[in-house]
Amino acid sequence: MGHTIDRAKPLALEEYLRLPYTIEIVPNNGKFFARVEELPGCMAWSDNKEELLSLIEGAKRAWIKDALEQGDVVPEPLSEEDFSGNVLVRMPKTIHRNLRREAEREGVSLNQLISTTLAARVGF
Repeated sequence: MGHTIDRAKPLALEEYLRLPYTIEIVPNNGKFFARVEELPGCMAWSDNKEELLSLIEGAKRAWIKDALEQGDVVPEPLSEEDFSGNVLVRMPKTIHRNLRREAEREGVSLNQLISTTLAARVGF
């Protein structure tokens, strides 16, 4: 997940709280669920999205405080430098063939077809 910088001394609680952690919010049957991607198990639920933001910040504070008190490593947020943009994917030949045919029909490169299909799937 996140990376940790090799520090002689961990950051203070308030310094960790100022870092840009990734918060995922998912609506579910009129309620909302949030989790901090880099902090396993750090999550909150609410009927109200605005309240949820406050709750997840409280959960993040408690998670980091507990980790620091226990002497555990606190993961830091992901950064753009953590990602190259390159992924090697192995797939069955039939899927490769069908993707290539679809790209030809659309008049785009195979890479462009795969990128736009993945982007649509994850909400971009």
